[in-house]
Amino acid sequence: MTEPAAPQAAAGPARPMNGQAVDLGRIRLSPAGRALVAVAVAGLLAGFVVGYVELIGIACAAALLVLVAVAQVVARVSVQVERSISPQRVGVGEKAIGMLHIRIKGRGRAMRAVDQVGGRKHEIPVPSGSSGELRRVVYDLDTSRRGVFAVGPLRLHQHDLCEIAHRQRELGDTLQLIVRPKTYPLNQPAQGQSRDLEGSRTNSHAENGVTFSGLREYVPGDDLRIIHWKGLARGGPLTVRTHVDSSRSDILILLDDRVTSYRTAEDFEQAVSFAASVATMALAAAVTVRISPVSGRGLAGSAQAILDGLAGITVAEPDSAGHTLASAAQRTTGQGGRTAVAVLGPGAQSELSALVPLRKNWATVLAAVIDSGRSAQRPVEPGVAVLSEATAADLAASWNRRWG
Repeated sequence: MTEPAAPQAAAGPARPMNGQAVDLGRIRLSPAGRALVAVAVAGLLAGFVVGYVELIGIACAAALLVLVAVAQVVARVSVQVERSISPQRVGVGEKAIGMLHIRIKGRGRAMRAVDQVGGRKHEIPVPSGSSGELRRVVYDLDTSRRGVFAVGPLRLHQHDLCEIAHRQRELGDTLQLIVRPKTYPLNQPAQGQSRDLEGSRTNSHAENGVTFSGLREYVPGDDLRIIHWKGLARGGPLTVRTHVDSSRSDILILLDDRVTSYRTAEDFEQAVSFAASVATMALAAAVTVRISPVSGRGLAGSAQAILDGLAGITVAEPDSAGHTLASAAQRTTGQGGRTAVAVLGPGAQSELSALVPLRKNWATVLAAVIDSGRSAQRPVEPGVAVLSEATAADLAASWNRRWG
């Protein structure tokens, strides 16, 4: 993101403000002010000891600068501050602004405010005005990074023209800015259809709303109508066809949040971005979405709760629990529906076989791999569709080609 735009200031008509008026505390010297005091003391001592009039003159000039600076801030002022941010929730790179309404009573001269967003400081010049006049400042907030950021506390400085002396105080509440992952438009997966093991597309039975999912070994008592006779005729084992209820439109997103699965931090950001794109697509169609990070910190609930959760998710460091893709898939036992999407880093490509059991309950199982290094060999796992691209944008394009 480009540097924040210069704050826009304006004076408005008098109006009531919330919050009690407070003063800005005692006078303090800046590092430059303290240096001038040291020069003044050292110059006077050296000048009288060695008899150099020039040193005494330099010392007096330094002392005079400090006295003039202090005189400019000696008059106390009282201030009232209101602050807001809009909107509170944005996507990466989208515009968010902070707005200050400040009323200053007294003979204050130059002032500035310093706000913080996630530890990054924003310098905000406060416009001049008469005592008691409402001053309004609008400034851009940094939304170049995904995350949940504290905005504030606001620090107001009253200072002299050379910023040698100042008063300062923290004012206003700490607010919250939620920067959600960047998302890309995705086509809806075709309901009632899935790809079989050879990759061809077959329609589900309209009368019962089920879709072919895969094959399993025959168990005595199985209905003879679901035996896979073609496979048996080719000399294969006795198996039966399994189906899932394609009328259920649920979407499961397995998000690999293990730090060991990604080459760079940016690869993980791309994975979160694609997971958010899938969730946004599903939520827009009123589809139930479940997000299950491999580390076990699940996300569910309303659209706002899910997207806010993705805004704050971070990579999980290795621990004694030894989280694996297989354990994450095992946690979804009993769930099922239209599509299960595993969003992975290149380090998880050796674990794709752990997704095969999901075919029992999900019409389509897809692995979306963020691989900025673009491994020479594309991963293949029977029964699992695999998309492997360098960025979330490229994955979105591949997804849309698949379900165009």
